[in-house]
Parts: sequence; C-alpha cells; structure tokens
Amino acid sequence: MATTSDTTILIFGASGDLTSRKLIPALFRLSQQKYLCVRCPVIGVARRPKTHDEFRNEMRETVKERLGEDKFDATTWDLFAKQLFYQQLDITDSSDYTNLNTAVQEIERQVGAGSESVRIVYLATTPDLFAPAVEGLDVSGMIPPRDAA
Repeated sequence: MATTSDTTILIFGASGDLTSRKLIPALFRLSQQKYLCVRCPVIGVARRPKTHDEFRNEMRETVKERLGEDKFDATTWDLFAKQLFYQQLDITDSSDYTNLNTAVQEIERQVGAGSESVRIVYLATTPDLFAPAVEGLDVSGMIPPRDAA
C-alpha cells in the first residue's frame, strides 16, 4: 500500500465547519487505511487561540459524531491525534507568518519529517483571504518563489 511521507498539511480556517465536517474526518480515514504516514503532521491554522490538545479534542468529538459511535475507533484516533496540531495565526497580519514558519518547522522536527518536507496548504477560508494567505506564506519563505517553478 502506498503511503505519503515527509509531507505537512496546513489547513487555514481550521476552526471552520469545512475543516471539522469534511477535512479532518477524511484525513482520519486516510490514516485508518494506512495512507497517511505518521511523519505527516496535520496543522490546523486559525485566528482563535487554542492549544494542540484543545484542537485535538474538538476534532475528536466532531469526527466521532460524524462517523458514528460504531465506526469511530478510539485507539486509531489516539494514533492520528499525535500528528494533529494547531497554530494560531491572523491571516491578514504578515508578521504572524514568521511565527507560523518557526512552529511548522518545530512540528516537522517533532514528528520526524525530513528538512525537505513537502507542504500542502488548504485554504478553507473565504476567498477574500486567499491573497493575504499566499502573500504571507511567500514573504515568510514558506512557499517557493514564482520563478522557481
């Protein structure tokens, strides 16, 4: 079975409905089916302050409710939750992205991801926040420059 490795998933808008109802349950299912490597941190990014554990607990309850008690495996969730993280960020504040970059690098080290980890950014936000998010990621060096492609 093919698995992902050395990939980081950043979900902007992590406190929103799309993240809790669709994205995290889908990633959990991929983890259950062994398609998501343990070195693949899933980092929820949003404006509200919360800890990693608060985010994990919120997502656990939502996924449990979404999948139903009979399909929710607590042991598998506990393994998946070890790769689930949260980082506070004001998308419109470009100075916040330096902290985001530092936090992401630390999380990648913590899970054992390589220094050349591929980053997938999912913008589960309103369209008016797309440009500020991409600009912030660019300024902080989190995405390759345009001419590098």
